[in-house]
Amino acid sequence: MHFFNHHSQNMKSTSSSSIRKQIRFTGIVQGVGFRFLVQQLANQYHISGWVQNQWDGSVIAQLQGEPDAINKLIEKLYEDHYIQIDEMKQETIPIQMETGFRVRY
Repeated sequence: MHFFNHHSQNMKSTSSSSIRKQIRFTGIVQGVGFRFLVQQLANQYHISGWVQNQWDGSVIAQLQGEPDAINKLIEKLYEDHYIQIDEMKQETIPIQMETGFRVRY
């Protein structure tokens, strides 16, 4: 009898240590290139997900990848001269099967 080893064909596009965070940024985060910087950094650090402006002036991002990569992305946002993050609320949410990063409108 032949048994398939389902673990040998890993169909996930994420590693086992990947996490997904939903983060709401408030402050001067709209009209300063915030979303496009997040997208650029996400591509640089191999993070998937999306970023979107909200009606209340905040920005929400869902970031999926290695915890260190997500932390580096956030650090870079705080270093930007045009962006002023007053508050950042984050929660860990379930991993999603996705690739790439996009700006939502």
